[in-house]
Amino acid sequence: LLSFLNRNFRIPTEIFLDTPRLTSDAFQSPAALFNWDLFRTERGILTRFEFHDGEVQFPGFRSGEPFRLTDIEGKAIPKKGDLLDVRLQAKLAGVLSGSLLAYGEIDARTRQYHLALTLDEARFSKESRVPIQNLEGIFELENGTVTINRIRFLFQGISCELSGVVRDLFSDKPIFDLILKVQNDQFSLRSDIHADFKRELVSGVLHLFNLEYPFLGSISGAPAQFRISDLRVNNSYRASGRFDLSAGVYGIEVQSESRRFRFDAAAQDIGWKLILQLEHVPIFGYDVVTYATGALQPYTDLSSKGATTLRMDMKTDYLVFERQLLRDFKAKAQASLKGLDELVANWGNVSELRG
Repeated sequence: LLSFLNRNFRIPTEIFLDTPRLTSDAFQSPAALFNWDLFRTERGILTRFEFHDGEVQFPGFRSGEPFRLTDIEGKAIPKKGDLLDVRLQAKLAGVLSGSLLAYGEIDARTRQYHLALTLDEARFSKESRVPIQNLEGIFELENGTVTINRIRFLFQGISCELSGVVRDLFSDKPIFDLILKVQNDQFSLRSDIHADFKRELVSGVLHLFNLEYPFLGSISGAPAQFRISDLRVNNSYRASGRFDLSAGVYGIEVQSESRRFRFDAAAQDIGWKLILQLEHVPIFGYDVVTYATGALQPYTDLSSKGATTLRMDMKTDYLVFERQLLRDFKAKAQASLKGLDELVANWGNVSELRG
C-alpha cells in the first residue's frame, strides 16, 4: 500500500477503485475526502480515477448519528493542465437519506475546486429529530464558499425555501447571508439573515404580514451551538436566545418594558417538550400572564412526508387572563397552521371549555 501511495511503480493511465470505504472524523473540506497528491505523480502526470460502489462516512451533529454517502459511482478525468473533471452520484444514508449528484473541476496543483451538487428527495431520519423532508435543490461549493441557488424543503409539512451564500463554511467562524421564505395558505414569511461568527454580529429583516421588523445583535459560538444576545428588534424589543443543534435544545426570550416572552424547546424522539412564560403579553387584545409546560407530538411519522398536525398537551403553574386567575388550567388540542381543533381545557373544579 505504501508503494502504491508513493507511486513507486510504472505510471498507470487509470486507477479503478472497487468498493472503497472511507471514514472522516472531521469533515473540514472536500479536500478531506481524498489525499489530492494521489491525483498526480512525482513527474506531475495526472491519472484518471474511477470509483465504483464506494462509501464515505462523516460525523453528524450528534454522537452516534453519522452521515454517509453510499453506492458512489464517480470519475476524476484529467483535462487541460492540472484540471480534473469530477463527476459522481451517490445515495445519502444515516442521518440523511435521498440522492446526491455532483460535478465540477478540481485543480490538482493549487487544490482549488468548483463543484455543483444537486439534492433530490432528501429527508432527515426519525432519530435526528429534525422535522425536514422533501429537501431538494442545487448548491455550489467553491474553495470553502457555498452558494445556495434555491433549496426547497418541508418543515413540519410547511413549504420553505432557502437561498444565499455561506463563506468559510469549513472553518469554525463561518459567515452566513441567507434568505428564508415560508409559504402557506394562511400566511407568508421572509427573513433576511446575516450571521458573522468572526465579528460576532447578527442582523437582518423579518417580513411578516406586510410589515418589516429589522433586528441587530451579537452572536457567539459555532453554527451547531451558538447564543444570540442583546438583539434589538424593531428598536422596541430586546431579545436573546440559545440554540444547541447537537442536543436539540432551543430557547428564546423577548422583552419590552413590562412585557416578557420566554420560550424553551427540547427535542424528544419525534416530539418536543416546551416551556412557555408570558408576562403581560397581549394575545388577540387580551392581557395574559402564565407559566406553562407542554408537549407537541406529530400525528404522522416525521420520516414520511411530514406532519402538518400536532397533538398539543399543556398545563400551567398559573394563568392570569385579563387579571382573572384561572386555577390549575390545562388543555389539549390538535394544532396546525389552520388553528386548534378538538380543544378541551379545564380549570378550577368545574370549569371546562370545548371547541
